[in-house]
Amino acid sequence: MRRPVLVFALWAFALPAFAQPKPGPRKVDVLRQLQHDRTDVKSVSDALEDIGDGRYPVLYVTAGKDCIHRVIDGQREESCSPTTLPHVAVVRRAADASLAVEATLDLPLEAAPWDVPDEMQWGIHFIKDYDLDGKPELMLAYGYHGPMVWAVGDTWYKHWCIINLDKLTMAIHEVVNVSPQAGSATLVESKWKLVPAKDGAPAITVTTSTGDYDERKGERVFRETVKTYRYDPAADRWVAAK
Repeated sequence: MRRPVLVFALWAFALPAFAQPKPGPRKVDVLRQLQHDRTDVKSVSDALEDIGDGRYPVLYVTAGKDCIHRVIDGQREESCSPTTLPHVAVVRRAADASLAVEATLDLPLEAAPWDVPDEMQWGIHFIKDYDLDGKPELMLAYGYHGPMVWAVGDTWYKHWCIINLDKLTMAIHEVVNVSPQAGSATLVESKWKLVPAKDGAPAITVTTSTGDYDERKGERVFRETVKTYRYDPAADRWVAAK
Protein backbone atom coordinates (compact mmCIF):
# COMPACT_ATOMS: atom_id res chain seq x y z
CA MET A 1 0.00 0.00 0.00
CA ARG A 2 1.50 3.34 -1.07
CA ARG A 3 1.73 5.75 1.82
CA PRO A 4 0.95 9.48 1.62
CA VAL A 5 4.03 11.67 1.41
CA LEU A 6 4.19 14.48 3.94
CA VAL A 7 5.75 17.60 2.45
CA PHE A 8 7.74 19.68 4.92
CA ALA A 9 7.93 23.45 4.45
CA LEU A 10 11.25 25.02 5.42
CA TRP A 11 10.52 28.69 5.97
CA ALA A 12 13.13 31.01 4.60
CA PHE A 13 15.22 33.05 6.95
CA ALA A 14 18.92 33.59 7.43
CA LEU A 15 20.73 30.53 8.70
CA PRO A 16 24.50 30.27 8.59
CA ALA A 17 25.80 27.65 6.20
CA PHE A 18 29.19 26.00 6.39
CA ALA A 19 31.17 27.07 3.33
CA GLN A 20 32.99 24.73 0.98
CA PRO A 21 32.41 21.46 2.87
CA LYS A 22 34.72 18.58 2.15
CA PRO A 23 33.01 15.46 0.75
CA GLY A 24 32.41 12.60 3.14
CA PRO A 25 34.54 9.44 3.34
CA ARG A 26 33.70 6.38 1.27
CA LYS A 27 30.70 4.52 2.62
CA VAL A 28 32.50 1.18 2.40
CA ASP A 29 35.27 2.50 4.67
CA VAL A 30 32.77 3.84 7.19
CA LEU A 31 30.86 0.54 7.12
CA ARG A 32 34.02 -1.40 7.89
CA GLN A 33 34.74 0.84 10.88
CA LEU A 34 31.18 0.63 12.24
CA GLN A 35 31.11 -3.16 11.88
CA HIS A 36 34.27 -3.35 13.93
CA ASP A 37 32.23 -2.17 16.94
CA ARG A 38 28.95 -4.00 16.24
CA THR A 39 28.30 -6.84 13.83
CA ASP A 40 24.63 -6.05 13.16
CA VAL A 41 25.43 -2.94 11.10
CA LYS A 42 23.73 -3.61 7.77
CA SER A 43 24.76 -0.69 5.56
CA VAL A 44 25.83 2.93 5.47
CA SER A 45 23.14 4.98 3.77
CA ASP A 46 25.05 8.25 3.50
CA ALA A 47 28.29 9.85 4.62
CA LEU A 48 27.69 13.60 4.76
CA GLU A 49 30.06 16.54 4.37
CA ASP A 50 32.76 17.66 6.77
CA ILE A 51 31.35 19.66 9.71
CA GLY A 52 34.80 20.76 10.88
CA ASP A 53 38.02 19.16 12.13
CA GLY A 54 37.61 16.16 9.82
CA ARG A 55 34.29 15.12 11.41
CA TYR A 56 31.54 13.63 9.25
CA PRO A 57 27.91 12.76 10.11
CA VAL A 58 26.86 9.32 8.89
CA LEU A 59 23.43 7.75 8.37
CA TYR A 60 23.46 3.99 8.83
CA VAL A 61 21.14 1.09 9.62
CA THR A 62 21.33 -2.13 11.61
CA ALA A 63 19.55 -5.41 10.90
CA GLY A 64 17.31 -7.25 13.31
CA LYS A 65 14.20 -9.40 13.56
CA ASP A 66 10.82 -8.89 15.20
CA CYS A 67 7.92 -11.29 15.75
CA ILE A 68 4.30 -11.00 16.81
CA HIS A 69 2.06 -13.88 17.83
CA ARG A 70 -1.54 -14.80 18.58
CA VAL A 71 -3.30 -17.82 20.03
CA ILE A 72 -6.42 -19.20 18.33
CA ASP A 73 -8.18 -22.31 19.64
CA GLY A 74 -5.14 -23.07 21.74
CA GLN A 75 -2.80 -22.88 18.73
CA ARG A 76 -0.02 -20.30 18.72
CA GLU A 77 0.62 -18.51 15.44
CA GLU A 78 3.67 -16.37 14.84
CA SER A 79 4.54 -13.81 12.19
CA CYS A 80 8.07 -12.47 11.85
CA SER A 81 9.94 -9.99 9.68
CA PRO A 82 13.48 -8.73 9.29
CA THR A 83 13.85 -5.19 10.63
CA THR A 84 15.96 -2.21 9.61
CA LEU A 85 16.79 0.24 12.41
CA PRO A 86 18.05 3.82 11.80
CA HIS A 87 21.12 5.37 13.43
CA VAL A 88 23.37 8.42 13.14
CA ALA A 89 27.10 8.48 13.80
CA VAL A 90 29.93 10.97 13.64
CA VAL A 91 33.25 9.68 12.33
CA ARG A 92 36.56 11.49 12.37
CA ARG A 93 39.16 11.26 9.60
CA ALA A 94 42.75 11.63 10.75
CA ALA A 95 45.64 13.16 8.81
CA ASP A 96 46.63 9.69 7.60
CA ALA A 97 43.03 9.18 6.28
CA SER A 98 42.20 6.57 8.93
CA LEU A 99 38.66 6.70 10.35
CA ALA A 100 37.44 6.47 13.94
CA VAL A 101 33.85 6.39 15.21
CA GLU A 102 33.48 9.35 17.56
CA ALA A 103 29.84 8.91 18.63
CA THR A 104 26.66 7.05 17.67
CA LEU A 105 22.96 7.74 18.24
CA ASP A 106 20.06 5.27 18.05
CA LEU A 107 17.10 7.11 16.55
CA PRO A 108 13.73 6.90 18.34
CA LEU A 109 11.11 4.40 17.14
CA GLU A 110 7.39 3.97 17.81
CA ALA A 111 7.36 0.31 16.75
CA ALA A 112 9.66 -2.34 15.35
CA PRO A 113 10.51 -1.18 11.78
CA TRP A 114 9.50 -4.18 9.69
CA ASP A 115 10.93 -4.67 6.21
CA VAL A 116 7.44 -5.66 5.01
CA PRO A 117 6.26 -4.25 2.65
CA ASP A 118 9.27 -1.88 2.46
CA GLU A 119 12.43 -1.23 4.44
CA MET A 120 12.90 1.84 6.59
CA GLN A 121 13.35 4.98 4.47
CA TRP A 122 15.39 8.13 5.02
CA GLY A 123 13.80 11.48 4.21
CA ILE A 124 15.25 14.98 4.23
CA HIS A 125 18.65 15.62 5.76
CA PHE A 126 20.17 19.12 5.91
CA ILE A 127 23.12 20.47 7.88
CA LYS A 128 22.83 24.07 9.14
CA ASP A 129 23.21 26.06 12.33
CA TYR A 130 19.48 26.02 13.10
CA ASP A 131 19.76 27.29 16.69
CA LEU A 132 22.31 30.01 15.78
CA ASP A 133 24.83 28.88 18.41
CA GLY A 134 27.72 28.73 15.94
CA LYS A 135 27.66 24.92 15.72
CA PRO A 136 26.01 22.73 13.05
CA GLU A 137 22.88 20.63 13.51
CA LEU A 138 21.40 17.91 11.32
CA MET A 139 17.72 18.14 10.37
CA LEU A 140 16.52 14.66 9.53
CA ALA A 141 13.37 12.71 8.67
CA TYR A 142 12.83 8.94 8.46
CA GLY A 143 9.89 6.58 8.12
CA TYR A 144 9.04 2.89 8.43
CA HIS A 145 6.25 0.32 8.61
CA GLY A 146 5.33 -1.20 11.96
CA PRO A 147 4.39 -4.88 12.33
CA MET A 148 1.82 -6.34 9.93
CA VAL A 149 -1.02 -7.41 12.26
CA TRP A 150 -3.51 -10.08 11.23
CA ALA A 151 -6.76 -8.66 9.73
CA VAL A 152 -5.62 -5.13 10.66
CA GLY A 153 -2.57 -4.31 8.54
CA ASP A 154 0.38 -2.17 9.44
CA THR A 155 0.99 1.43 10.45
CA TRP A 156 3.37 3.82 8.72
CA TYR A 157 5.35 6.10 11.04
CA LYS A 158 7.33 9.18 10.07
CA HIS A 159 9.70 11.04 12.41
CA TRP A 160 11.29 14.48 12.15
CA CYS A 161 14.16 15.73 14.29
CA ILE A 162 17.08 18.10 14.68
CA ILE A 163 20.29 16.62 16.08
CA ASN A 164 23.19 18.47 17.72
CA LEU A 165 26.28 17.30 15.86
CA ASP A 166 28.86 18.47 18.40
CA LYS A 167 27.54 16.08 21.08
CA LEU A 168 25.25 13.94 18.90
CA THR A 169 22.16 14.57 21.01
CA MET A 170 18.54 15.31 20.16
CA ALA A 171 17.64 19.01 19.96
CA ILE A 172 14.00 18.24 19.05
CA HIS A 173 12.05 15.18 17.95
CA GLU A 174 8.47 14.66 16.78
CA VAL A 175 6.49 11.75 15.30
CA VAL A 176 4.84 13.67 12.47
CA ASN A 177 2.91 10.89 10.74
CA VAL A 178 0.99 7.89 12.06
CA SER A 179 -0.84 6.37 9.08
CA PRO A 180 -2.61 3.06 9.85
CA GLN A 181 -4.05 0.81 7.17
CA ALA A 182 -7.08 0.18 9.38
CA GLY A 183 -9.72 2.83 8.74
CA SER A 184 -10.91 2.72 12.35
CA ALA A 185 -7.47 3.47 13.83
CA THR A 186 -6.24 6.97 14.72
CA LEU A 187 -4.56 8.93 11.91
CA VAL A 188 -1.98 11.62 12.75
CA GLU A 189 -0.55 14.16 10.30
CA SER A 190 1.71 17.03 11.36
CA LYS A 191 3.54 19.97 9.83
CA TRP A 192 6.41 21.85 11.43
CA LYS A 193 7.53 25.43 10.93
CA LEU A 194 10.60 27.41 11.99
CA VAL A 195 9.44 30.80 13.28
CA PRO A 196 12.12 33.52 13.18
CA ALA A 197 12.78 35.38 16.41
CA LYS A 198 13.85 39.00 16.73
CA ASP A 199 16.86 37.93 18.75
CA GLY A 200 18.32 34.42 18.93
CA ALA A 201 17.18 31.00 17.78
CA PRO A 202 13.86 30.50 16.02
CA ALA A 203 10.87 28.97 17.72
CA ILE A 204 9.35 25.82 16.21
CA THR A 205 5.64 25.17 15.86
CA VAL A 206 4.17 21.74 15.15
CA THR A 207 0.58 21.74 13.89
CA THR A 208 -1.03 18.31 14.25
CA SER A 209 -4.27 17.01 12.78
CA THR A 210 -5.53 13.92 14.65
CA GLY A 211 -8.35 11.83 13.22
CA ASP A 212 -10.22 9.51 15.60
CA TYR A 213 -12.84 7.13 14.24
CA ASP A 214 -16.43 8.07 15.17
CA GLU A 215 -18.61 4.94 15.11
CA ARG A 216 -21.84 6.94 14.91
CA LYS A 217 -20.65 8.90 11.87
CA GLY A 218 -18.76 5.96 10.38
CA GLU A 219 -15.71 8.12 9.65
CA ARG A 220 -12.77 9.85 11.26
CA VAL A 221 -13.36 13.14 13.04
CA PHE A 222 -10.35 15.46 13.05
CA ARG A 223 -9.11 17.93 15.63
CA GLU A 224 -6.16 20.27 15.28
CA THR A 225 -3.59 21.15 17.92
CA VAL A 226 -0.56 23.44 17.82
CA LYS A 227 2.54 22.87 19.91
CA THR A 228 5.24 25.54 20.28
CA TYR A 229 8.86 24.81 21.13
CA ARG A 230 11.34 27.47 22.29
CA TYR A 231 15.10 27.08 22.30
CA ASP A 232 16.81 26.59 25.66
CA PRO A 233 20.51 27.49 25.22
CA ALA A 234 21.52 25.90 28.54
CA ALA A 235 20.09 22.52 27.45
CA ASP A 236 20.96 23.12 23.77
CA ARG A 237 17.53 21.94 22.65
CA TRP A 238 14.01 23.14 21.94
CA VAL A 239 11.58 22.76 24.86
CA ALA A 240 7.79 22.66 24.64
CA ALA A 241 6.32 25.97 25.81
CA LYS A 242 3.93 25.77 28.75
